[in-house]
Amino acid sequence: MNSISVANIANRANGLEPGPISPEEVELARNILRGRDGGVVDAIHIVGLCGGASDAPLLEAYLQGEENNVYAEYALKALCRYLGLVERYRPLLRQWMKNKDDGFRRMPAIHLANEYFRDFEDKELGRYLTRGTFQIESRAQMAMLPRLKPRTYYDFVIQVAIVRPGPIQGDMVNPYLRRREGKEPVEYLHWRPETLALASRRSGRIFSTKSCRLVATRRLPSDCWSGC
Repeated sequence: MNSISVANIANRANGLEPGPISPEEVELARNILRGRDGGVVDAIHIVGLCGGASDAPLLEAYLQGEENNVYAEYALKALCRYLGLVERYRPLLRQWMKNKDDGFRRMPAIHLANEYFRDFEDKELGRYLTRGTFQIESRAQMAMLPRLKPRTYYDFVIQVAIVRPGPIQGDMVNPYLRRREGKEPVEYLHWRPETLALASRRSGRIFSTKSCRLVATRRLPSDCWSGC
């Protein structure tokens, strides 16, 4: 099976295209990881999203070493976020978050801070990340933070996406905040089922140029703008 077919499986696993994933397709992804035979990133996504805890050794093989600098980020996310094995890898996450000399692994580990701190207290690391992760760059960001009341790392991602470049369309910030606070219902009338994963984390709003590109490449329906 060629790399294009593997990419199609990965798109279905990520909810970008409709259709189930068969056991044979998951096994194909495992074989790619065993042989490092092209399409490794797609295979990591497939195994992480559709595999199980027994697949952890396959993914662990892509965590360490310079030859895995490109893959470590995806393998770590698959292990901790997709397979839910964060407790097993919490010591590794902590080590990587504090290692300023390895950018390939430090930022991906910080991106998993939500998983790291879920039902777990680490005050020393929490203070360290608070000092180093977020920088207020404008008055607009400073004004929005009290309204946003960030609870997770992704709240900061959305805050920067909205404020730093300026909204890509009008009437964006206030509706998003109302939906997030439960004051306005979140509706997905114009979203296809396979794209709800993209929409749900943003309360049905389009914030980034990446989302715009998905519309342009017909992964999202063009009429979704009217429903956002």
